[in-house]
Amino acid sequence: MSLSTKKDARARATASARDAGRRARDTAAQLTPMAKNASTSAKQGMQQARTWAAPRLDQAGKSVQDQLAPRLAEILRDAARRVEPEQDSRPRWPLIAAAAGALAAGASALAYVLTRRGSTPASEDNPGPPASEPGAEAAPAGADGQVRTS
Repeated sequence: MSLSTKKDARARATASARDAGRRARDTAAQLTPMAKNASTSAKQGMQQARTWAAPRLDQAGKSVQDQLAPRLAEILRDAARRVEPEQDSRPRWPLIAAAAGALAAGASALAYVLTRRGSTPASEDNPGPPASEPGAEAAPAGADGQVRTS
């Protein structure tokens, strides 16, 4: 391919690109007002649709509340009654008597342990256990808290 052929091809490509750019600008100039009009039309259409739909939705909500909701609530209450387990008709007094007996047994066991230890509270009549002698020393406790004698 000769030098002049390459130059001609380049010139044709450049001219073609310029023409395509010019056509694109012209088309964009024509489409811009159309797009603005479409946007305005769409906004107006949405406003009209909302104006039309709002009272109908409000009426539908009132109808559901007045007519459907009471029926649905009654259906749900009936279902709850059918699902609810029957009341237990057993007498409760044996359980209460057993609990009272266990409480009495625990209290008497505690009283027995306290009297065996001699840990009754000190009073004027009962001064309590005698105090240790002043000269006596207590045996040292180990690391585990155990007191050991030799």
